[in-house]
Amino acid sequence: MANSIKRKKIRTAVLIASLFFIFFSMLSILRNKYGPKTSRQNDNERAVQINVNGDKNFSDPLPAEWKFCAGDNKSWANINFNDSEWKTLPLFLDVRKETTKFFNGIGWFRCGFKIDSLLINKVFALKLEHLGASEIYLDGKFIGGFGTVSSMPSLEKTLRPFNPLLISITDYGQHTLAVRYSNHSYFSNYKKYDEKQAGIKITFFAEANSFYNDLAGTEIILFWFILLFGFFITLSLVHLLIYLFYRKQIQNLYYSIFVFVYALLALAPYMFMKISNPQLWLGFQQNIIFVFTFFFLSIVACLHSIFKPNLWKKMFILQALLSLIIIVIYFSNILHAFEGTLIFILVLFTIIESVRTVIVGIRKGFPGAGIIGTGVLTFFLFIGILLIDAFITESLGFNLDTSVYLFTLVFISIISIPLSMSIYLARNFALINNDLSQKLNEVQNLSAKSIEQEKEKQHILENQNITLEKQVTERTFEITEQKKIIEEKNKDIIDSINYAKRIQSAMLPDEAAFKTIFNNSFVLYMPRDIVSGDFYYATEINENKLIIAADCTGHGVPGALMSMVGCNIINKLTHENKIIEPKIILETLHTELRQALKQDLNGSVNRDGMDVVAVLINNKNVIYASANRPLIYFDSKNQLQELKATKTPIGGSHIEAVNIEQHFLPIENIKQLYLFSDGFADQFGGPDGKKLMVSKFKLWLNQIINLEVAEQHNFLENNFAAWKKESEQVDDVMVIGIKLNNMIS
Repeated sequence: MANSIKRKKIRTAVLIASLFFIFFSMLSILRNKYGPKTSRQNDNERAVQINVNGDKNFSDPLPAEWKFCAGDNKSWANINFNDSEWKTLPLFLDVRKETTKFFNGIGWFRCGFKIDSLLINKVFALKLEHLGASEIYLDGKFIGGFGTVSSMPSLEKTLRPFNPLLISITDYGQHTLAVRYSNHSYFSNYKKYDEKQAGIKITFFAEANSFYNDLAGTEIILFWFILLFGFFITLSLVHLLIYLFYRKQIQNLYYSIFVFVYALLALAPYMFMKISNPQLWLGFQQNIIFVFTFFFLSIVACLHSIFKPNLWKKMFILQALLSLIIIVIYFSNILHAFEGTLIFILVLFTIIESVRTVIVGIRKGFPGAGIIGTGVLTFFLFIGILLIDAFITESLGFNLDTSVYLFTLVFISIISIPLSMSIYLARNFALINNDLSQKLNEVQNLSAKSIEQEKEKQHILENQNITLEKQVTERTFEITEQKKIIEEKNKDIIDSINYAKRIQSAMLPDEAAFKTIFNNSFVLYMPRDIVSGDFYYATEINENKLIIAADCTGHGVPGALMSMVGCNIINKLTHENKIIEPKIILETLHTELRQALKQDLNGSVNRDGMDVVAVLINNKNVIYASANRPLIYFDSKNQLQELKATKTPIGGSHIEAVNIEQHFLPIENIKQLYLFSDGFADQFGGPDGKKLMVSKFKLWLNQIINLEVAEQHNFLENNFAAWKKESEQVDDVMVIGIKLNNMIS
């Protein structure tokens, strides 16, 4: 049912549009067949025209062709000057014909004439049209001029005349009219602007008042066009601002562009009439093609943005290409004969695409499509009538003074699209306001309901507050008591861990004993959780100094327990079994640790172990063996060297026995040793919250190698704290540095 109603509306709109089109087309045909005729003669055939204000008894006193002589001599203005040897040429001086062969930029025109006896002692007018400069002499007397005539192009000042020359003759006899004229730019105007006129047009007004009446009428029309220009510019700015504040409505942008171009077209008549500079006038006349083609592009773009019919992007691209071709042909003079045909195709294409777009909008049920459609169809009805008139009369244009209906049609057509769009926007604004009013009422109703519900909730909450306060008080008491219990237990745990720390510290070498063995050394030892999974061991047996650093699985209490087990085993191996060779210590430690943790039993799930580095130093060599931990040292040339570890852990695996590599280094080639766990390099921090990494650790070691050991200790501790900042310490940290210079006596 709804589709049927839509189809009826479309048929009705098309029928009304067709009737209007036929009606105005018939009026146009009848006007051209039976209405007043207008002369469309060639400019070369008649450069002098007459306006007798409707009185057919007056005749045109000026001839169609005048006497002409190139050059400049003011004596040629005299009434008695003999011009019989001068050339006879039309005033127009068509650049395309041979007449301009006699014109070198400056010359004189002369003609003799008699006026009708009815014009004696009356004021009549001569209206000149030219793109150069002129001086007019009547019977040898200067009566007026336009611009500055000169034989030198640099001194010439060209001007388009607006006002006429007023003349009054008191006798019926023979009179002479002479025109001194210069136009040095006529050939460049032809090449650049295709301007064919090198000379003058003169219109004779039998009554001066008729000219001023026409001028007054023209000024009124121009005034209305200026008003339209201001209105359209304002409309364009308003819609541009609407788009800038609300980008989702893209049609406001396209409509703003369309109305702006429309404003330029409304300004064009004023510019054509009021520009006095010939070059500027010719340039404006030539470049108006841009506004013309862009005008039709903007119409289609505006309608497409609103209704978006099928294939609208491709159709717009096609029209844009057609417009570009027209502009190229217009300025390049290539295939110039097809220019009119292409413009006709562009206009016809715009009409068809615009009508199609509006019909699609109506069929899809877009709100306000009928309003916009009415304005668009009215405008293009006028364009259609204009094309029919051009086809019949073989000229594109109307004489609006011959028919009131045509003037009315032009005015309605000009404002049809902006007016329909304004109505469309006003309608949308009204609909939005109605929707907002309804939404506001709904919000107010919901607010009232919400307030009532809130009051009920408040009442319920007030009743519940007493109960809740009582429950909170009871619960707070319970939490306080539980907190006390937890704090007591936590204190007990911390006390136990602190006691464990004292036990662990007792197992490690004390500072005095360590300094006795390694007199030029430092130990940076920072447990993560009070007790540590890192431990070190140092002893001296028969002038052999042994240093061992180990990193146990885990940290905190579990790691500390592992460190105690490992430390006991190492102490037993060195002091009871007298084993001091690093390789044998590590391999034996692996076996006994597995036995102590019962990892050698089938089905054991215990995988705890440790990474260990052991270094034995005597008078000749530094003997090194390691499981999963490298050794860094600086040689005698202060070059950092790194000894890789054997890739196997001590304990924590199903391997019953391990084979550890052992390295011998001459002691004279070593300046300082560094043993360390992985906690230092694995710390997160810095500006990006990343790991410190071994590479940065090595960089810092290079910076401190020449410092005293105490200074090295402070540098590493401070830089580690600065890197960590507010981050949590991720693992136990241990770094041991030993300088070998003068260590062994």
